Formats: sequence, structure tokens, C-alpha cells
Amino acid sequence: MTKKKFYMMTTFALTFSLTFGSTVFADSLRGITSTKNIYINHASNRLTDNQLYSKKSNNAISNLISIGSLHDITIHEPTTGSNLNLQSTILVRTTEGNMLVPVEWSNYSGGSINTTTKLSGKVVLPTSILNPYNIQLDVTQTVTYKGDGLCSNLGAVRYKNITDIPPATTARELISNLSYNGKALTSEMSPIIVDNHNNRLDGNSIVNEEDSLEIIDGEYTRTYNLSILVGTPSNSSSLLSIIPPQHIAVPITGMESSLNLPSIIRIDTTTGVVNLPVQWNIPVDLKISKNVEISGNIVLPDNIYNLERVQLPVYQQLNYRPLGISSSLGNIYNRIILDIPVGTSVSSLIEGLTNDDSYTITLKDKDNNILKADATIVTGDVLVATSGNTDYNFYLSTKTSNTR
Repeated sequence: MTKKKFYMMTTFALTFSLTFGSTVFADSLRGITSTKNIYINHASNRLTDNQLYSKKSNNAISNLISIGSLHDITIHEPTTGSNLNLQSTILVRTTEGNMLVPVEWSNYSGGSINTTTKLSGKVVLPTSILNPYNIQLDVTQTVTYKGDGLCSNLGAVRYKNITDIPPATTARELISNLSYNGKALTSEMSPIIVDNHNNRLDGNSIVNEEDSLEIIDGEYTRTYNLSILVGTPSNSSSLLSIIPPQHIAVPITGMESSLNLPSIIRIDTTTGVVNLPVQWNIPVDLKISKNVEISGNIVLPDNIYNLERVQLPVYQQLNYRPLGISSSLGNIYNRIILDIPVGTSVSSLIEGLTNDDSYTITLKDKDNNILKADATIVTGDVLVATSGNTDYNFYLSTKTSNTR
């Protein structure tokens, strides 16, 4: 076959294929540039290379139709314009399609950006793009400084530091008092406190001067140096000691439900004695037949600092001391005086008591009225033995009659 015939057959086959719709890939033909799917990412736009750099666009003269916009930049710490990595190109629309063209920014390497700032730039059009409609080529980049976003109720947040943290603050207390952009820290932010050896502190550990707080902020971990308050502010005081409450004598087993525990605890501070409420941890199955110690909790107000790290749990001592009172006119059993002879007077009953010297004895009826000395004892009356601030009540029962 001659070269002339081969050339004519090849030309005919190609023409026939194109005419009747058979697929011919451009990159399969020698001498034609490949146009496989090559993508260029720019902001939210996704453009193919034949849109941006097609032979037609590069060679033809086009007219500028519009200039795209720039997304605002938000920063959380002051920085200079030179550190912002401003976009070097911008998307423009022309009569030949969309293209990326350069942007030249003014020099903003000077002062720190710590407010909302508008940076100026200028679009640089290539010679192939004309601007017959005099479209403004100046562009603006808005940079908004929103601050760190972190706030603390137990200290002051200053740039990358949390200062004035009260002494003896635990890791759990510090983290629970943090907020970010006005909201509580979420578990996704993974706030932790580490020491200077990068060891994570547990929740009950005391925060020290060399510790750091780490918070996940998007793709970055933000680190804050911690600083502990030294001394106390002028309107505050420091805890010196907790004044233990007086021991309570418990003479009768079964008095657990009627214990009169103190509602306040006195503490000694650098500015004087202060009364604080106390919450006692009374065991459900408390049985007093020996000396018992009950713990309680107090909460220091914000203006009292525990610089000396005084142990805050407080304790109430319950000393079991049997009453020791006996009666010749009845039998004392637990908190009842039984078998009192009918017709026994108040004065006779009191005279029949022994070992009652350390108690003040009062007789009352069931309506809590104090009985006179000559009144007759009936079932339902009550004998009250008072020691200090504690009353011990004994229910009285006569042998038969229960009427006065």
C-alpha cells in the first residue's frame, strides 16, 4: 500500500469516527495536549485547568466582567499583617471564562492587629484581560480580632497566660470555671492541665506556678501558662486555722436522731474570726455506743484564700458518756422511766434520782408545760435532764393510772 493511500484511509476513518459520534480521547492523539481531570482548589471554587488555562483563554483577548470577593479572616491573638498569609490570587470573571489573577497587597508588616482591620490590595490584570468598563481593581481583606475567647472565674486571662489563680486551686476547679466564647468548654476541646514535665494532672491535684492549660481549638492546641496569686488582695484574707467545735457528750444510745450538731464553724483568718456554714456527713447507720467522729464540709468564700493549705474537712467529736442517773421510784430503760408508782409527785420523783448533780432536771407534761413540784406524775409526762446546751428527754410511765 502506498503512503498516499494509507494517509487517505486514516483521514477517512478519523472523519467517519467524528461524524458518527465515536469517542476519541484528545490525549490518545499524538500532538494534542492531555486534558485529564486536573483540579485547582481556590477557596470554595473548584475549576478545571482547561477553564483557567485553556489555549483559547491564553491567546484571546478578554474583557473583565467582575472581581470575586475574599472571605473574612478571624484571628484570636494579635499578629502583624505579614503573618497572615494573605491570598496571592483572586478569582475574576471575564468574557472568556473564570480565571485566577494576582493580587498585590500593601505593606502591613508594621503594627499589631488587635481590632477589626481592613487591609488593601490591588488586582493585577494580565495584558490579555482588558478593563473597558473601568471596574474598580482595589480589593479589601477584613481581618477581625476576636480575642482569645477564653475566660476564667478563677483568674484573669491575658494573652497566653492565666494569672491570679487562687492558691490551692485544684485542676478540676480551674477547668470547671473556664468558658470559651461565652460557652462552657466542651469535651471536644479536651481541656487538660500538665506540669512542667508534660505529665497530666488529675482533677484533685493542686495547680502550681509551672503548670500549663492545654485546649484544643480547631486543628490547633492552645497552651496557656498558669500563674498563682501571691498573697491576698487588699479586701481579702488568708485562712489560718479552723476552730474545732466543742465535743458533744452523748449519754444515751439511741440519741442519734436528736443530735444537735452546730450549724456553723468558726475559722481564724488574717482579718479575724469568721463564721461559715457547715454540712455534716452523718452516716445513715450511725450508732453511738462509743466515741464517734463525724466529718463535715465548709466552703471558703471567694475573698478568703487558703494560702497555708489548711485541711478543709472539719470534725465533730461525739463522746459517749452514759448518763449515770438512776431512780429509786422507777426503772430507767434507754430513754424511758418505767413502773413509777401511781400518785408519785414531781418533787418525789426528782428526790429519788441519783447521780444527777451535773444535770438540770425539769418535768413537763405532754403539751410541754412545766409541771409544778406538787403535781402528780402520769403516763406521758417527760423528764428533761439538761447538760450544757443539750436536753435529754425521758418518757415517764406509771404502773397503772395515766390520768392526772
